[in-house]
Amino acid sequence: KYLLMGAAGIIIFCSLFLLYQFITQDYRRHMDYLYVLPSVVVVYLLAYRGLRFPDSLISFQELPAKKKYERSSLSPSAAAVYLDKLAEKVEQEKWYRNQGLSLGGLALELDITTHHLSQIINEHHQKNFFDYINSFRVQEAQGLIQSSRDRSLLEIAFSVGFNNKNSFNNAFKKHTGRNPSFYKKEPIIG
Repeated sequence: KYLLMGAAGIIIFCSLFLLYQFITQDYRRHMDYLYVLPSVVVVYLLAYRGLRFPDSLISFQELPAKKKYERSSLSPSAAAVYLDKLAEKVEQEKWYRNQGLSLGGLALELDITTHHLSQIINEHHQKNFFDYINSFRVQEAQGLIQSSRDRSLLEIAFSVGFNNKNSFNNAFKKHTGRNPSFYKKEPIIG
């Protein structure tokens, strides 16, 4: 308590001193120690206190987390309906194969706002839109790599909806932990 009050006092003093110098434009270099030294002492004391008694400082991790969508107008029943529509479009109709697929385009097709669609994907699949779509693309690519060994990886990437080889490689590695070329060299399991 006293440390924080002292630190606040020093900060106020330094601020007033700098304000005085700014208003009067009476700068003297040898007077810098009047605000630099107290500032250094405050930083040192706070760091020492934090290292010596870590429980005495406020832990931001213990503060209750604000829910991302707590003010959303999307009801749970509407979310369930849109979740079913999303699954139908993406999983059954394989919309993920569309190379130009975007959050806005899919939201328009589902007749939902982009904010609500993003909320549904984040809350129910714990992924962002691109990770959600790429997970289906990578899953299909894995099957094609195993079943169609004569097809090139680039051909497979384009057929499942990727625009280029780099995004295919990055997504594949993110979802499987391996590069597609390494995956292709593995023996067929099954």
